[in-house]
Parts: sequence; C-alpha cells; structure tokens
Amino acid sequence: MYLANNDPDQNSTLIKEFDKVKFSMCDTIEFWISTKRDSVIKMIKAVDAVVINDEEAKLLTKEFNLVKCAKKMMEWGAKYVIIKKGEHGSMMFFDDVIFPSVGFSLEDVVDPTGAGDSFAGAMIGYLASKNSINLSDIKKAVVYGNVLGSFAVEKYGLDGLLQIKKTDITKRVKLYEKMIRF
Repeated sequence: MYLANNDPDQNSTLIKEFDKVKFSMCDTIEFWISTKRDSVIKMIKAVDAVVINDEEAKLLTKEFNLVKCAKKMMEWGAKYVIIKKGEHGSMMFFDDVIFPSVGFSLEDVVDPTGAGDSFAGAMIGYLASKNSINLSDIKKAVVYGNVLGSFAVEKYGLDGLLQIKKTDITKRVKLYEKMIRF
C-alpha cells in the first residue's frame, strides 16, 4: 500500500481500512510538514517505510545530517527510510544498513516534475510484484525507483513515462547495474 503525499490525517485513517497489508509506504511534502507535522509523524508510525526528499527530511526531523534524519524517522516507527536526493539518487536506511544508490546519469533533463512520484510508484509497483518482501527486494525497488525517475525527467509531464515499455525499463536497469559495478 502506498500513501501518497495527501493529508496525513486522511492517510492515517485510510491505512486502518485495509486488512493484511503486506507492505506500506508513505510520502509527504513540505506543506504537510509545515502545517501538520505531528500528523506526519503519526502517519510514519503507521507504515513500514517512508519515502521523502532530502530537504523535507531535514525540515521534518529538524536535523541537518541525512543519517540523523533517517534515524529519527526510524525511532518514530518506520522500518525503512528512503531519502530521495534528486539527480544524485537516494539513500535507503534499515537498522544499521545504509544503501546509497546513485541517480541514473542523463545528458538531458527536460522536466524534473513528477520524478519523486515516479520513484515511489516504481518502488511500490516492484514490491507489489513480490510474494514476500525482504531487504534485497527493497534495495532492488530503490533501483527501479531511480530508473523510472530517470524516464520521468526526460520529457515534459507524463510524456517520459507513457511511451516506455517493460523492455525499456529492463534495458535501463541493466545499464544502471553496469554503471555502478566496479
């Protein structure tokens, strides 16, 4: 289950409506952090994972260091914290594991709007395809998030996502793996 960056009070109520949730993840935005910070924290307590960008993580936790931001959110109840860092990729935190993942390098970025939503959508979509979820699956989901985010920024609006096929995604994931292998 993915709780997008809607009103955190509504999200906290919504998650209670579902039985047998295999995995839950939420996102938030600066508006909710500024106007309903306590509700955002309550929402984080109700999910397995939080996906948030670096500036919002700092604003929410009142920390400057991203490791400290993640630790604070895990203290609030999230088992996994994924901090998006735009073109620089993301960092996934779980217990004492830190999984940094680079952004997919592109020569031309046309429109960054929606990259974060594409990232989260790819993550939850990948995890939904699994029978059970483990740390390895979460890491792979983060890679898919980075890859789909890269498709999103190559064109305006949804145009970067509407024309891609599963083979395009698979090809880019292989390029990504080749890019980070040493």
